[in-house]
Amino acid sequence: MAQVDLTNVTEVSTEPGTLPETMSAWVIRQEREGEPIDAFQLEEIEVPQPAAFEVIVRVMAAGVNFNNVWAALGQPVSVFRAHPEEDHHIGGSDASGIVWTCGEGVTKWQPGDEVVIHCNQASYEDVEVHGLDPLAAPSQKIWGYETSWGSFAQFTKVQAQQLIRKPENLTWEEAASYGLTYFTAYRMLIDQCKLQAGHRVLIWGAAGGLGVFATQLCAGAGAKAVGVVSSPEKAELVRQLGAVEAIDRGGFSGMMRRGGESADEEKARFKESRRFSKAVAEILGGPPDIVFEHVGQATFPTSVLTVKPFGKVVICGATSGFNLDFDVRYLWMRQKQIIGSHFANAWEATKANELIEQGLIRPVLWRTMGFEGVAEAHQLMRENKHLGKISILVGAESEGLGRTAEGPGAIRAEVGLMAGELGTNLVALRWVANPWRGDKFEALWGEVAEAALDYGATAYAFFRSKEDQAVFIQLAFGFESKLGWERYWLSDEVSDARARAVGLFQVPIIPEWQRLVGFGSRALVPVGD
Repeated sequence: MAQVDLTNVTEVSTEPGTLPETMSAWVIRQEREGEPIDAFQLEEIEVPQPAAFEVIVRVMAAGVNFNNVWAALGQPVSVFRAHPEEDHHIGGSDASGIVWTCGEGVTKWQPGDEVVIHCNQASYEDVEVHGLDPLAAPSQKIWGYETSWGSFAQFTKVQAQQLIRKPENLTWEEAASYGLTYFTAYRMLIDQCKLQAGHRVLIWGAAGGLGVFATQLCAGAGAKAVGVVSSPEKAELVRQLGAVEAIDRGGFSGMMRRGGESADEEKARFKESRRFSKAVAEILGGPPDIVFEHVGQATFPTSVLTVKPFGKVVICGATSGFNLDFDVRYLWMRQKQIIGSHFANAWEATKANELIEQGLIRPVLWRTMGFEGVAEAHQLMRENKHLGKISILVGAESEGLGRTAEGPGAIRAEVGLMAGELGTNLVALRWVANPWRGDKFEALWGEVAEAALDYGATAYAFFRSKEDQAVFIQLAFGFESKLGWERYWLSDEVSDARARAVGLFQVPIIPEWQRLVGFGSRALVPVGD
């Protein structure tokens, strides 16, 4: 494996029309599937050659999405099952760049054209491509996830139909940031749900990668949207994007479906869902016509309950779990619809992109990293330490390059914890792991500490001492009373975890109930080494 010189990544030895022999790429191989920080490794690899109706694009910037966290982990299935003809995986399903060479039959694009890339691929031989929808084709795949040759390399290989003109008002990193999430949201609302002026819409995760575009699409169409968020600062962001109001999910944490609830727990959960539904209807002036879903297990029962009779729940993912259970009587008796949606076709992506060009929809970008940061960016996503969309500079030498016309660029989201969000109550626990058990305890308890958010905490932290690797500190902020903490501490989830941790830590563990008297931050960046 050749050593990669990162100082030369922005340099290419050939002019458009001619390919170099090799390129630098972040590569996943099946034998090292695991944590992204280890699975992604830099390699010098041969530049692919374009087949008929294919194009090689020099990547100027790439967007980071969660799909390549799954690719790194090899979960839920290995990506090598999707492209067994390749012994490597170069991920990346968003990119902006420059057309470098074109395969036989390509007439619309020329070397030197500046483009963005949508991530849907399908065989031209599938009849569905020519009359139904490329998404229905048996060969349909997501480029850079179910295929190799994605955007985390100096060059990428794509089908010519994937290319869209780069908006001139955007920089390279801005143009690489939005395709997968924005085009998905566009298809869900505009085509699948026929979004119209006056529609009422509930958007889960409204400050997230999908939600920021759903919110803007609703505002642009004249629809009224309410967004569900996790903090006051995120609420302010979605209001700025056009939502009529935002709801902090922390105030309704009891509505989340965890699975395996007892009859009494489900009764209590349903009561909270009904309270949430009433709050949504009060804000919108009636129950929503459309619920924009991508969370899955935790929220889906509430979505079906909340949407109005004859309304639509449109879903494109299930980040909290894909086994959905809900009271189906609210579906058939009130004639509600569930619509599955997956990415977008080339026509939808092109029409959506026109709204970006016109400045009617704007990307929302949190952070831009250099090419050396690909593995780190995915690890941040894996550990939920990112606070928004991340772009990676590849061919672009620095941020701010690539804009060739005036117009609104990306919205820069500074979404982090501020003192007012934390609340005044703080619970602190000091854990001491048994000898040689620290790593196992860390792996087990990290997720359990985060679960405090599901029981009313506004924030959590879980620290491991650098001086004494056996010592851990767990903090939970914002519980309104000790009752909220006790609901978390005595929950089946935590009780089961404590049982599994027997032998890993020393007892007793005594929670300390404290009052927060001061908090400050000099920079809104993720916490970590």
